Amino acid sequence: MKPFLFSASYHYTLKGDSGSEKVSIDGGSSITLTTTAEDYYTCSSDLTIKFTNDGSGKDVVFDSDEDFVAELNGKDVSDGAFNWNGEYEISF
Repeated sequence: MKPFLFSASYHYTLKGDSGSEKVSIDGGSSITLTTTAEDYYTCSSDLTIKFTNDGSGKDVVFDSDEDFVAELNGKDVSDGAFNWNGEYEISF
């Protein structure tokens, strides 16, 4: 019998400043964030989060205990403040 191999898992949280921010993760369905950080997990070391409804008072907060780099259009946003519409590329 072959042993079961576990793949790496990365934990992160997302929340919205207003609680009405909409994102999609890796091209999936749109998610409306709340003002409370919600847990998410991925087995991939690369992740794309698309923020689609920026506006006054609407920002997304990304956080992780893992080391990560986040970019939007080649600009570093590793502070986790996703303040503009666009596709945020995250690498763990």
